[in-house]
Amino acid sequence: MKKILIVLAMLSLIYTGCATSETSTGTKDITAPDTIGIDTGVVIGEDTTVNHNYGPKDYYDLGYSHYTNKEYDLAVNMLKKAIADSSDFISAYILLSHTYEGMGLNDAAEKTLLDAKRKSPNNPEIYYSLGRLCYDMGEYSKADEMYYNAIKADSTYAYAYLGLGLDCQMRNEKKKSIDFYRKAYKLDPKNEEVAIAYSKSLLELGKYNDAIPILEWLSSQHPRDLQIKLNLGDAYLGAKKYDKALVIFKQLAVSMPKYAPIYTRIAQAYQNLKQYNSAKKYYEKAIEVNPKSEPAYYLYAQMYIEKLKNFTKAKLILDRAEKVNPNSAAVPVLRGDIYLYKAGKTSSYSTAIKTLKKAIAYYKIGLSKNDPSWSNYANSRIRYANKRIKFYTQKIEGY
Repeated sequence: MKKILIVLAMLSLIYTGCATSETSTGTKDITAPDTIGIDTGVVIGEDTTVNHNYGPKDYYDLGYSHYTNKEYDLAVNMLKKAIADSSDFISAYILLSHTYEGMGLNDAAEKTLLDAKRKSPNNPEIYYSLGRLCYDMGEYSKADEMYYNAIKADSTYAYAYLGLGLDCQMRNEKKKSIDFYRKAYKLDPKNEEVAIAYSKSLLELGKYNDAIPILEWLSSQHPRDLQIKLNLGDAYLGAKKYDKALVIFKQLAVSMPKYAPIYTRIAQAYQNLKQYNSAKKYYEKAIEVNPKSEPAYYLYAQMYIEKLKNFTKAKLILDRAEKVNPNSAAVPVLRGDIYLYKAGKTSSYSTAIKTLKKAIAYYKIGLSKNDPSWSNYANSRIRYANKRIKFYTQKIEGY
């Protein structure tokens, strides 16, 4: 239980998006974890600093209760009493170090862990805690060293692999991180922290079918956790299980009626089911809830360009999007798509060439905005347009 609070705090530094940041696809991570009640046996109003013939475990439980309530001074007092009564109580040392870290006293936290290490030199949890402390201080190489020491002490200690995965994730070494998460998951498939990290990594790499069973299990354990439910819906959407995705997203829409990306996701699911009228309804709903939700405009316009071939309607949607963000790279790139698709519908080779050149001009405007999330797309479209121009030119010249 103690590790849950710590590892989730580490995860919040890395993932997509944390609680309030909107990603390039317009999604936001949202967390509403289940409340876990802990009965410490303490009577409200009781002075826990008074000795009531408590033993080390009693002091530890009181310290943990104070720690979770961020009453760090009281936690330190109780945990020191636990250690004084039982000098080899390693869990008390570890929790005391986390308490010091919560107070910003990293030196005291490290000293406490080193004291514990002298008591129990082959304890993997001590090495893991040292690694986590190094990680929090930005000493990632040293953190890795501690995690590997934990593995040397116990090769089946899943948290050590989780720590290595988190370090790799922070360095954007996604393939390495998922390998470590996979090892941790195989060692301890019922470890929720490992399952959360592994499933999110799978989603990032587009391995939706692999993520689904893990997220389904997590959702069964925490049915009220909105972030897990959102991730499960995204996995269903990515795996083309659109009906299941709709069930999840509509449940979330009830819980979060003012969260625009949910309606965008519902629209995407309906669009993929070719239920375009329903898709239109939910794209408009997303924009109504948040008129500045740019991804809703872009996906909405793409539906009209690629699926419905209604270029006039697509242009109107992009005009609306441009008012929201005049410096958007997406707007000129998608205007380029309008001309690219128009070129494919013309019967005149020379007209098609002119239309494709207009498309390329818009793609280049998009590239000038220096938005990496659209640059690759624009460049691939330019290459395709140039191939079509070459093809039509050869047709005109009689090849």
